[in-house]
Amino acid sequence: MLRRNLFVLILLVLPQQLIWADSKTLDAEIEKARQLSKASAQLFNTANDCIKNSDWDGLRATLQKIVLVEPQNFDVWNLAVHTLAFNVSVEFDDIGKRYEWISHGIDLLLDGAERNPKDSRFFSRLGWIVGNKIGRADEHAQFRHRFSEDKQLLARLSKLVDLSKANGPTERPDNWLVARLLYEEADRLVDKYGPPPPIYQQPFNPLLRYSEAAMAQCNYADQLEEDGYFGDEAVQAWREARRVWNKFSQRELPTSHDFKVRLSDADLDAYRQTSEAAWQAFDAAHPQVRESLAARKKSLLTNEQQAALRVPASTRNEAQAQLAADAERQQRIEAADLKAALGRRLDQESKKLIDAAFEAQSRVETADTYRGIINYGYWNERVLLEPTSVFRAARKKTFEAQQKLATATDASSSAAAKQVCDEAIAAWAKVIDQFPTVLDQPIFCDELGEFVQTYRQKILDGAAFPADFPLPKIVAWLATQGKSAPN
Repeated sequence: MLRRNLFVLILLVLPQQLIWADSKTLDAEIEKARQLSKASAQLFNTANDCIKNSDWDGLRATLQKIVLVEPQNFDVWNLAVHTLAFNVSVEFDDIGKRYEWISHGIDLLLDGAERNPKDSRFFSRLGWIVGNKIGRADEHAQFRHRFSEDKQLLARLSKLVDLSKANGPTERPDNWLVARLLYEEADRLVDKYGPPPPIYQQPFNPLLRYSEAAMAQCNYADQLEEDGYFGDEAVQAWREARRVWNKFSQRELPTSHDFKVRLSDADLDAYRQTSEAAWQAFDAAHPQVRESLAARKKSLLTNEQQAALRVPASTRNEAQAQLAADAERQQRIEAADLKAALGRRLDQESKKLIDAAFEAQSRVETADTYRGIINYGYWNERVLLEPTSVFRAARKKTFEAQQKLATATDASSSAAAKQVCDEAIAAWAKVIDQFPTVLDQPIFCDELGEFVQTYRQKILDGAAFPADFPLPKIVAWLATQGKSAPN
């Protein structure tokens, strides 16, 4: 991987200089470009030798010179940083050394951000590494602690964002909150200077770009629970997550079409109402046309596809989901279908009605697709419900149950673990009773299902769930996923 990264760096840097040189007419400028390319080649040879000899300090020093060959080229900075923070870091078994090289990568990226203060990509990438690389690694507990105590790195970050807004319960900067601030700074730069150029030929993605600050806040609130905080700290974190999430939901997002969309439930409902009105106008002008087309397409579905469609989407297994998706695609009515069905009746007014209906429908589908990409429904449900007392109680009991299970070594401790597990199961039953819509979110069912499976394995010794088990719908959902058998 290290050698491959070096090869990509060569492709990123050298051709740009040669193209630049070929486009110039003055001999002095051409010669300058050639000398720069020659210097680059020497640096890459040095880096290659460092990789061969596992000379990581030498590689770091060389990469620090390579990025200055094209100091405005984000792709070069990004790959050099990735090499240090992701590739070199895993060459060490010691957690302290691994963190040190992640820190080196962040430090190099900070050099790039300082040299390119208007380029949002540096800030969003900093947010991603500070958040995800530190906060999601297997060693994230140790990495998060080291980050909060890394005075040198935090001092540099404080020049870019206000770290006083990033303190967690320990009154030290939390990596997820720092990541959020960096994402928000990236958002500000995009709003002020416009979308950045593509990264590795991948165009700017406004959906992911603008959702990251809200997701960092959600990840912070999630992490508090893992760390054992279920009181005011967690409640306030989730309330702030709800505020940031709502702000994101109200942002107009550019699309590949000639319109923008917002993702909130209210906006999606409004798009659907507009779409329904547009189709009603078409149906009023051309009764039965859509119904006839729909009936014809439905008659061509296989028995298996029709059976899959009858299964609720939230309980379909993988095969059923695929059959249902294929069936929905086959039944889709396109503009060309309507125009062909109208035949000679297709006049200018009919074309306008069709175009208006499909544009309104496209807006609904685009917003719905965007929501699906970021699991909008799941996170929207969580930021609304997590601050409630019933959710807090269930999370706390589950945390306590997992701790009891991890330390149960004899009959007495196992009995104590069973009692707390039963209390946790009962607490989740209250959540579902009070907020039944959580069962519409497959991710929630999967997460709670994991705990239910653990309960079955460790408390019931793999036996069937009793008839009065408080979470029958989760048991049934597990059965549809092939993870557990219903009673």
